[in-house]
Parts: sequence; structure tokens; C-alpha cells
Amino acid sequence: MKLFFIRTFNDVDHIVPIVYKLAEYGERTIWVFCLNPSFDIKNDFHLKFLREKFDNVRVEHIYYYAERNYAQISENGVNQHFLTDAMAKKLLKELDATVLVFDYLIDSAQSMADSLINAAKQLSIPTIGVPPGLPIFSEGYRPDIDFYRREVRTELDYNIVPHHIDADYRIDHGFKAERIRVLGSARFCKEWRNILYNILPTDMLPDSGNRKRLKVVYMERGADLHGKYREVIEKTIVKISHLDFVHFVIKPHTRAEKVHFKGIPDSVEIAGNINSLNLIKWADVVIGTNSSILIEALLQDKILFYPKYFHKDKMIFHDMNACWSVNNYGELEEALKKIFSGNFSKPYTKQDVDRLIETVVYGGQRDRDVLGEYIQFIQIAENKGVMRSSQR
Repeated sequence: MKLFFIRTFNDVDHIVPIVYKLAEYGERTIWVFCLNPSFDIKNDFHLKFLREKFDNVRVEHIYYYAERNYAQISENGVNQHFLTDAMAKKLLKELDATVLVFDYLIDSAQSMADSLINAAKQLSIPTIGVPPGLPIFSEGYRPDIDFYRREVRTELDYNIVPHHIDADYRIDHGFKAERIRVLGSARFCKEWRNILYNILPTDMLPDSGNRKRLKVVYMERGADLHGKYREVIEKTIVKISHLDFVHFVIKPHTRAEKVHFKGIPDSVEIAGNINSLNLIKWADVVIGTNSSILIEALLQDKILFYPKYFHKDKMIFHDMNACWSVNNYGELEEALKKIFSGNFSKPYTKQDVDRLIETVVYGGQRDRDVLGEYIQFIQIAENKGVMRSSQR
């Protein structure tokens, strides 16, 4: 039996497409266990879709499952951040687990993952890490911040990555190449996006009133890594908010769920409760730097502004000329004015965007069956684990 482990909206967004494809293939019962007791698995629309469409998918908080079944194994019972190796081993045995799938951003020592991975190793059950996002750093660029390096400090047997740039990053940090597979992005591939748009809940979108204004969304990055750039970003946000021809909205990153600035005027609309896809559909212009949701803006054919002066990182959509790059606030405001007037042309083409999508979403193969290849690799890893187990 295949077991998937989720924590937050982001990894749910990227893991559910894989579970969907497995369930569609007629896989026997698939368990999706949530490692985060505060995540609302009942009302998440991705998980609701799985439950309503498939009889062979089970979704549950692992804490409650363990508490019902394995509390007697521990003197202290089960609490919100504890699962003994014995409990994990018993769970995997009783469910006849044959492969475990996590997102590879998870720290193995948090939320019971450490015990589950240890138990899997003892039972010769393979573990696979899948993307919780879509890395969009430049080829050859290596972020030196520990926040990024921890992605490759893992005890997982395999990593599935969306593109060769991400694979090279892991190999650079010591992850063995034979344990990596480049298969594209399950979340952003066409097959899943066609489904996602149909199951996406409607939102109450920002109201521009009777005034004709340019609808601009700034997609905030996840972790608070702004550093010395915080002041220039905040000043830019304030200045944009004062432009009378702009309806300006900030979307907090779904992992952080907050905006990292304190000096933002009350007039700026914070759209924390609006799904990013709906917000992008509403927008004329999307501004951002690091978040993988910027790929969605390109897929929806929205104008993507990349303010290079917001950070020192290097992004692939800039290198591949698939965005409107600006070097300072003056260039940004001037570009917004041109768009509002209608007297402009984008400094990048559809061909530029298509080339980027082929690279990062399809792993260099435009016709790749992304979801099909994910399932195929998980099955291969599973069979290897079954063979190892039978030889023990």
C-alpha cells in the first residue's frame, strides 16, 4: 500500500496530483496522512476532491490514527509531536505499506517523520521525496542560505525533481545522482491544471469599484529572507500603493501566511484568503521574485514583472527572458504607466515563455507525460522495496 504524507497547503497542492493519478489507475487503498494537526484536511478543496471522486483514497491526521490504534505502545500515549519508532513500525506493518512519499522540504525530525523514515528503513520500505513547489533559481546559481540547503539533507531514498537545474543543485550538495529522477512538475503540468481549474472554489475578488484601474498583484515570497533588501521592497510597495491608476493587492505566501513588512499603508489590500489562481486570473500584472506561483502567472498569460532590485538571487525566468525585468522603482512605475495607457509591448515573447515552461514544468521534454512518469517511478521504487523485503 502506498502512503503519502502532507503538512501544509503548499505540499498538498503539489502532492494531490500524484495521488489523483494513482487513484485513477485503480490503485488499491491509498492513505494520505497529515503530519500537521492544525491543517484543516476536512475543508481543503484538493483533499475534498480526492475523497469525493475516489473510494480508494483515505485522508486522515496521523495523530488521531495513532492515538486510536497505538497509544498503548507508549507509556506517555500519543501527543501532538510524538510517534515512537515502535508505533511507526506497527502502523507500516498493519497497513502493509510498500512505499512512503513525503515532500522533500520536510525536516525528518519534525512531525513524526523521523520515526516513520526510521521504521521504513528497518522494514526495507522505500521512501520518496517529491517537490513541494517549483524551484525557479537560475542554472548554476546556488543559494548559500541554510533554508534552501536543508532540502537535500534528507534520509529519503529518492528525490523526484521537476527539472535538471534542481537535480544539479542536489548533486552539488552531495545527494547521489542515481537517487534523483527529473520528471517535471505534477502541479503545473497541463493534465493537472485542467482538473485544478474545475475544482477550484470561487472567491470574493477585490472590488475596483467604478474606477478603471490597473489591477496589480505582488506575490510575497515565503520565508522572511529579505535581509538588507527589506527597506527598498517596503518603499516600492508604499509607492505603488500611492499610484491613483493602480489597484494594488498583496498576496502573502501560502507557506508563511503573512506579509513580512510593518510599514504598509492601510490602503493596501492584503488578499490572504483569496486563492492565488483566482487572484492571478483577476490581475492585469503580477509582480514577484522567488515564489513558484509566478509560473502560474505566465501560464495564464499575465504580464510578469520581476523587480531584480528586490534581492540578490538569480532567477531562471530572467535568464530565459520570460519576464519583464526592472532594475529600480523608476523603471517599474514607468512600465506600469505604459501598460495602463495601452501603449506598450512586452519585452518577452510567447516563445520565450514556452521555452521556460518546457524547461521547468516538463523537465526539458515538452510532450512528457508528467503524472504518468511519476506513477511509473513510484511503482519501480516500490517493486525494488518489495524485492529487498522478500530477501531479508
